[in-house]
This record gives sequence, C-alpha cells and structure tokens, in this order.
Amino acid sequence: MLGWSQRKLATETDIARSTLALIEKRQEDVNNASRAKVQKKLEDSGIEFLPPEGGRGEGIRFTPPNQSQA
Repeated sequence: MLGWSQRKLATETDIARSTLALIEKRQEDVNNASRAKVQKKLEDSGIEFLPPEGGRGEGIRFTPPNQSQA
C-alpha cells in the first residue's frame, strides 16, 4: 500500500531491519515498544488496522493522510 521497503520503514522508525523481519514473522521476542513504533508510523502514513469482526480476521485499510476523515 505504501510501497515501502524494509529499509525505508527501518529508517522511518529507527528500528533495525532484523527487528522488522521478526515483526513480519510474528515472532514473540520483539519488544512492544518496537511494535508500537512501527504501528504508529504506519498509522501516521494512512494505514488503519482493523480488528476481527463478524467471523472475519483482522485487516488493514489505507486512507492517504491528506484526505479528511468523514
């Protein structure tokens, strides 16, 4: 959605690429502060994390940050 590489996200969040790889693999040995930093950066860039609902799994939605929320 954003077209970012791991390198770009690592630079934007000041988190090591190896840590991002662990987050992508859903490894549990990544600290919550790192996860929160990544989530905040993605949310600030227009990614919305959706909870599971109605028997369907979680998901994401993208709204460019310059669009106003209705």
